[in-house]
Amino acid sequence: MEADDFTRIDGIGHKIESRLRAAGVYTYKDLADRSADELAELLTGMSGLSRERIESWRSQAAALTGVAGMAVSRPPDEGQHDESYLVRVLVNDHDGSIRSTTMSRIATDEEGRWPGWDADRMLDFVQGRAGTGRHGYLAAEVGGEEQAQEEAAARPIDIVVDGLLVERRPVRAAQPFSVIMTVRASHDERLAYDATLVAKPVDGTAKQLVATETGVLPPGVPEVRIVAQAPVTPGRYRLDAAISLRGWGETRPRGVAAMVENLFIDVQPA
Repeated sequence: MEADDFTRIDGIGHKIESRLRAAGVYTYKDLADRSADELAELLTGMSGLSRERIESWRSQAAALTGVAGMAVSRPPDEGQHDESYLVRVLVNDHDGSIRSTTMSRIATDEEGRWPGWDADRMLDFVQGRAGTGRHGYLAAEVGGEEQAQEEAAARPIDIVVDGLLVERRPVRAAQPFSVIMTVRASHDERLAYDATLVAKPVDGTAKQLVATETGVLPPGVPEVRIVAQAPVTPGRYRLDAAISLRGWGETRPRGVAAMVENLFIDVQPA
């Protein structure tokens, strides 16, 4: 049986995926159809599990059902194609507010994540993947605009990271937390960014990727907020982050990625 990629679901790593496979759970539909109690029993002994976390997996799996393996349609000789995107939201059970939004491009598995609900960032994410900004469709009609964009793309963007800060503490195992990265760029223009956040245990064991995010940095806004998924195992970790910038509508970074290291956090039990 062809198996779906469970690591696309927030909070599921390769170890949990392997346990689910061994228990006969292979597809998103299999995962969504199992009750939280059944899944908890299948994963007995795994740390950091909670009913809320398992229900989140089931909801994400239900959303992914029927999407796995979807191919991008490219009609021949028509100069156009279809794009498919998946949106997931993390909802606060107490007041119904949206804590974070995750958006994925199905064809490439590119993913963007940001706090709360932000329609502008959703539109930016789609148009950025399609290779055009909000007004990109008019570029061919505006004299000299395409040439100006090409010249801008040739100029590197220098970037400096001034700091990294955990927005809210304490950080709980296997739960989302927000990190603020303060950046300075040499160009005062609308820029797209790609950020990565890694947590490395101080005991020297293997580091873990806790966030990858794509978003937009408006002119004059020095802060990038990253929503990360805390490691499953409680303990002390070092956070390292990297960020690269590119012009709006561009696909490749301009210049070298900037890094900031050695922000220490204590991950507490969930």
